[in-house]
Amino acid sequence: MSTGLQKMMHAIGDAQNILLFLENSSYDELIEIDTENRVFRNLCDVSKKYPMPLDSGSYDEMYINMTEILAHSEDKEQIKEKFRVEQLPLLFRESDIENFWSGEFRFRLVSGNWRWVELVLITGEDFGLGSGIYRMYIFDIHNRKARELGLSNEPLLIEESRNEITGLPGKRTFTKAVTKLLKNSLVEWCLVSLDIENFKLFNEWYGHNRGDLLMSQIGVRLRMNCEELGGTAGYFGQDDFCLLMPYDLEKIEKLYSDIAALITEHGNVMGIMPAFGVCKIDKNIKLRDSLDRAFLATRFAKESFHSRIRVFDKAMVTKNDEEYHILSDFFRALKENDITFFCSRNAAPQQVRLSVRKRLPAGKNATALLSPLLCLFRFWKSTD
Repeated sequence: MSTGLQKMMHAIGDAQNILLFLENSSYDELIEIDTENRVFRNLCDVSKKYPMPLDSGSYDEMYINMTEILAHSEDKEQIKEKFRVEQLPLLFRESDIENFWSGEFRFRLVSGNWRWVELVLITGEDFGLGSGIYRMYIFDIHNRKARELGLSNEPLLIEESRNEITGLPGKRTFTKAVTKLLKNSLVEWCLVSLDIENFKLFNEWYGHNRGDLLMSQIGVRLRMNCEELGGTAGYFGQDDFCLLMPYDLEKIEKLYSDIAALITEHGNVMGIMPAFGVCKIDKNIKLRDSLDRAFLATRFAKESFHSRIRVFDKAMVTKNDEEYHILSDFFRALKENDITFFCSRNAAPQQVRLSVRKRLPAGKNATALLSPLLCLFRFWKSTD
């Protein structure tokens, strides 16, 4: 089936005039692909329209972005098949214009909405391109498709408040959306704070391109969760996300598994794991306090290898306060040169405990413990 641009190219004729038309058209993106070296670079783009975090990188990264982030679910399999790197030369068999191919698909916008686009692929000496070099143009054809399919032609809204990589709103917009959803709602909601532990290591091992790609994938998965179950999601910077969703531990565990799977798809990522902190919504508690509780639960989740989803309980506040006081006492004692360190000769290197001793009002000594260090150290504050 001929696309709109393909019909137009027939009328234009030769490659030189086709190239002249393309170069002077209002395309959204222009991407150059080098199949021999399996790399790409973005030559031109419309900022904050499509979730395309990478300006250049490996073709595999571009392929993941197209199939997992940009492509509509009904177009995904077709795009996966057509844009495998070894398949690109074969695409031109579908076209009766030499070294020219085009196809129509639906792409996700940064806002989360969908837009009809036409992808144009050219190659060959007639287009001034060397061996294994392709150029891909992305045209916004939504208005035309809306007329053809009888769709309502909604205006294109590019939300400046959304992060370009994740496609999610920031903290302020997120909290406004949460407040609106909670108003007069009978749903049992919860806040889920999501943190990717050791994400800086991920960037160091796999590069910032892969890190941005992972952030985009997580953003898409969180939006899908909201579309399926209700709620809203936000991006708070670095590797921190937050989600309002109905309280259902089974669904939360499924979301955790999906996020963990996205991470492991990129390779051996031992120690780089998501941590979820969950706080049930109580309408008698301010939203900002509920957010703090979800963040605190995330901190406890990060301290456990086996229990990476933690639901807030008040004991977490007590333990957090105790640890704060222990550290405060320790640093105060260090400042006053009132600390003694010693190592037990019977302690194995893995037996690591750090204790602070201070006088209680009743005159008794209490010992609090922290761990770990490289060997057994004890310190106490003088009771003299």
